[in-house]
Amino acid sequence: MKTRKILILLLLVSLAAVVFGCITIESPLEHSEVIATLNDYQLPGGYYEYWVEHIQAGRQVCISWQADGAVSVYILTETQYDYFKVWGFTARYIAYDKARSGTLCRKIANTDTYYLIIKNSSLFETYKIYSAEAKVTWWS
Repeated sequence: MKTRKILILLLLVSLAAVVFGCITIESPLEHSEVIATLNDYQLPGGYYEYWVEHIQAGRQVCISWQADGAVSVYILTETQYDYFKVWGFTARYIAYDKARSGTLCRKIANTDTYYLIIKNSSLFETYKIYSAEAKVTWWS
């Protein structure tokens, strides 16, 4: 019974401390850096644009895009990119999507060099990339 009263008293004191500002709960600050942009760009069939970035573990990388055709968007490691640049595709990737527009994000597990790719997989059509942006986000 005495233990229960002590626990209730501690709970009330803790609650009062939070309510009256004696204890603050801080959220981590979000930081972001735009590492690349592409605007009103004509991407011929079979071609791709890419950006290379060294990204630390725990950070998140995102690619957002809008195009007039379904483009393939990849986040690759250097090893995966080595295969991609020879064959033009890869079955191994950190992240992949194919659409006219979207946002592809992944939290990076290992500090490494990453390749962020937008590819026109159509062989005969040129697609217009209205806008594309690659961004890295981290918290502290």
